[in-house]
Amino acid sequence: MSISIALEHRFAQWCGTLIQHGYTLKDSYVNVSGGSLWICAVRPVLHGGPPTTIYVWEVWLVGIDPDGLMPALDGCHLHHCSWHAQIGGSGAIDAERLDVDRSKPAGLRRHRHPHGQPNAKRERTTISTPGAWLVHVETIVSTLYSPSDETGRI
Repeated sequence: MSISIALEHRFAQWCGTLIQHGYTLKDSYVNVSGGSLWICAVRPVLHGGPPTTIYVWEVWLVGIDPDGLMPALDGCHLHHCSWHAQIGGSGAIDAERLDVDRSKPAGLRRHRHPHGQPNAKRERTTISTPGAWLVHVETIVSTLYSPSDETGRI
């Protein structure tokens, strides 16, 4: 049970997944004493789609997750996070976000702020891994920004 090993593995997991999806790391840090990591990754306009920026902030603690919200890693659990995708614009309505926030009521401790909705909108989500979340983000990008002809086919 080592926070440094959990952070190292999680950082590698995020970086590998982001690179696999065509993102370039812009900024990052791992703070072992604070049990946190931060990543900013960008993907410029791609095949007519919008520029997309991903911000990841996570806080990890040693031990099992008391609420069972997220999978464990190396004997540690994700205590708090914000996974933020800014798609095309700079406003809250242009963002898709997943949060783990233990100050919320039980049903919303793991929730998402859906793209195209005001920031106050929260929905429960079952997404719990970086890969699943990035696939979700890519689905939004491809649905909203794929070129189509007059018939609406992509």
